[in-house]
Amino acid sequence: MNDPGHVEIGLNENDVNKVVYYGSQEQSPQNSPAHSVASSDDDQRPLVSGGQSPLESGPSQEEPTLLSESNEEVKPIEKLSSVPAAVLNVINSIIGSGIVGMPFALKEGGIGMAVLLIIVVGVLTDYSLQLLIAAGLQSKTSTYQDVMQVAFGRPGFYLISLLQFANPFLAMTSYNIIAGDTIEKIVYRTASESVKNSVLGNRQFILFLFTIFISMPLSCYRNIAKLSKFSACAILSISFVTVFIMVRAVTMAREVPKTDDAWIFAEDGIVQAMGIITTAYLCHHNSFLIFRSLKEPTQQCWNKVVHISVGSSMVASLVFGLFGYITFTGYTQGDLLENYCYSDDYANVTRLIFTFSVMLTYPIECFVTREVIENLLFGAKQPATLLRHMLVTLALVLATGGISMVTNCLGIVLELNGALAAIPMCFILPCLSYMKISHDNGDKILQIKNIFPTIVAITGIAFSVVGLVLVLKSIVDGSAFRCSDAEEMGYCYDINQVRNSSYVSTEALIEWSNSTNK
Repeated sequence: MNDPGHVEIGLNENDVNKVVYYGSQEQSPQNSPAHSVASSDDDQRPLVSGGQSPLESGPSQEEPTLLSESNEEVKPIEKLSSVPAAVLNVINSIIGSGIVGMPFALKEGGIGMAVLLIIVVGVLTDYSLQLLIAAGLQSKTSTYQDVMQVAFGRPGFYLISLLQFANPFLAMTSYNIIAGDTIEKIVYRTASESVKNSVLGNRQFILFLFTIFISMPLSCYRNIAKLSKFSACAILSISFVTVFIMVRAVTMAREVPKTDDAWIFAEDGIVQAMGIITTAYLCHHNSFLIFRSLKEPTQQCWNKVVHISVGSSMVASLVFGLFGYITFTGYTQGDLLENYCYSDDYANVTRLIFTFSVMLTYPIECFVTREVIENLLFGAKQPATLLRHMLVTLALVLATGGISMVTNCLGIVLELNGALAAIPMCFILPCLSYMKISHDNGDKILQIKNIFPTIVAITGIAFSVVGLVLVLKSIVDGSAFRCSDAEEMGYCYDINQVRNSSYVSTEALIEWSNSTNK
């Protein structure tokens, strides 16, 4: 992945110097109320000096911001991070529950086209992350919301706020689906027949208990730092799951029959695959936080962080997607872990580890959605009272829990998240805001460096619109709620029959072997 450099990004040395010493005579031309950025002539602080850095100042207090100074959870960054630490933070933001949908993306889009999409979306994600920080440096802003506010005023702020609500809200829903599926499989494997056939074996009841006794208590934390110590669990769990998938790709190769259309280069679901892949790559909402934490917060240093982290995530996505798809081909589910048999104890341990990881991620996503609601609906009335905090949290947890009870199809949730939030936040808005801010700073719109951002934005709009239409169509015709995630796969019955029998006749073994090799 190449640095955009001066041609694409358009940041020269003078542009960076304007940001390094904030309060100089050269200011950003956004002088209207919607575009004003507070400063003073005596505020000659270097970018990483003590106190508030210029990238933390944000827009004036007349406009609402998601990082309100009155919010006790928002604190200045005290410990600066090295490039390797920042790389791990970006990887942790990218690699999450979305990666379990990568094999399903290969099934939807075709193995060849989906692999190309994983690479292309990775390159475009790298590029858009650079553009977003470049826009922040030019506008002297510190958050994605502030960049959109400077570029497009209040409408831009409200648009990005709604998208940043939709993305974690749908992520919370996907976590619930994964948790419900996992616990149901564990109950099926360990409980007696009477328990399986009782309310305790009912997926909806399991999700209800999970919501009330796990999701709700964890989401009630008002200080998200209490959960930050567990953030490394995400990368560790994904590593464990990836090793498991690679092992099972070898051991289950002869047990799972291959479908006839397994190796088609491109399928009809290219748009849906694009949404799933983009959802997995989305990390833009954390980009400014990680950028400000760098010991050397410059465009060049950020580009290095982005190249390493996005490149590593691309490799992980390709490995996860290919090994998962090769194992199950046309049987691949939206949640890949649903493809493994109930009797596979290695798979059950993997399910538990991954569920534990998303369980700790759930309250972080809830924190983001709650902050959006607080700032949009209550604004200056922060900090929220304990009663309001509890009511908003309860509403969010119950809403996501209710949706996950309606469908157990993880694929449709990932597709909706991709079309509705991930593609706009990843591709469309960074390009448009960068070009708008550059134009406000005196650059012409019609110039060579804006050709590629324009192409990316237009392509993103097309994929987002078509993706939303297809998702809505599948919801209306009911196909969105029909999947095999709730059922044990057919090939598992043959596998279980052989594995669990104390004595199997030669004829039975021959019959089973012939059936799997057809």
